[in-house]
Amino acid sequence: MKQHPLTSAILAIIVIAACGSPSPNPDDRARADSLQRELSRLQQAQRGPVENPATSSQPAAVPVAGASSNVVVLAPAEPGTVTDLEQGAVLDLWLNNREGDLKALTIDRSVGSMIATSDFFRYNHINSDQDLRGYWGRPLLMKWSALLEITESGAHVFSFELKRQQDPNRLDGSRTLVTLNGETVFQAQKEYAYDEFSEMGSAVLSLSPGFYRLEVWLAAGTPHVVPSTDLGTYIKVREPSSMTPQPLQSSRIWHRAP
Repeated sequence: MKQHPLTSAILAIIVIAACGSPSPNPDDRARADSLQRELSRLQQAQRGPVENPATSSQPAAVPVAGASSNVVVLAPAEPGTVTDLEQGAVLDLWLNNREGDLKALTIDRSVGSMIATSDFFRYNHINSDQDLRGYWGRPLLMKWSALLEITESGAHVFSFELKRQQDPNRLDGSRTLVTLNGETVFQAQKEYAYDEFSEMGSAVLSLSPGFYRLEVWLAAGTPHVVPSTDLGTYIKVREPSSMTPQPLQSSRIWHRAP
């Protein structure tokens, strides 16, 4: 550390004052004390300000790139000790009226349902069920209902994407809506598409351990598609202890046993 130009001189004066006489008089002692305080002040100025121990150990806030600055605080809809749950989401299916409100369209009884245990929130999910497979290629509205298990406390960064992979066929009226505990966290639509498309969004939610009501609507107006088309709503989440977002794991998706 580079020494202040006055430090050496003051230190020398203090030594002389302290050692020049075996019994220094009170004036000499007062002068030496004053010089010692000045030396301490200069040394402190060289070191910079002292950190407050109460705050120096706190990590700095890290901004979340691409996410809303508004943090939504939600409490669990169910406690973390629920015992009558089974893995998977309930998928209900309706014939789609693209002009209607998604929530309103799902008030009526569905034309079919199944328990989805993987590949959540995808249009081609109906091909995995024998009873629903016959609806492929028709205007459809799909709704997944589940309880999402959260195991950490703090800010969870959710990333959403309404997406279709490359396909030459026309797809009209693609829409999606995602709610958590009844709160809308993402909605998007794509009126017309002849190729791949992507509509994205994000939300920062302050959550605590427990189960949250997750509902995802996915509508396709007139889907003239082939089974390889991957139309869906993709959800990723970055937990407080993680540095990167990860797709929702099937082990976190539950429904209440009938």
